[in-house]
Amino acid sequence: MSVFKSKPKTFRINLSVPPEFYKELTYVSKRLGVSSSSLIYNISHDAVGHMSSVLHQVPESGGSDAIIKRLRGESINYIEQQYSDLMSSVEEDRS
Repeated sequence: MSVFKSKPKTFRINLSVPPEFYKELTYVSKRLGVSSSSLIYNISHDAVGHMSSVLHQVPESGGSDAIIKRLRGESINYIEQQYSDLMSSVEEDRS
């Protein structure tokens, strides 16, 4: 039995972003003391998981326009709420 826990497997991806986004990402990650990779993962993890669960409800070949519109609305609401929560915490930190 090993006393060391194995590190979960990770995958490397390339991400193309505009220069301004890169500048802001670098600034935020340095201020928080985390890597850019960690910052992107932690911010996007819940949103991607939510979108995945929503998309699993729609058949791969599409679905009725009403179902797709409802699910798209749920995703937009979720993302807007996550953004609002993030901005609220930033504002609280500034106070």
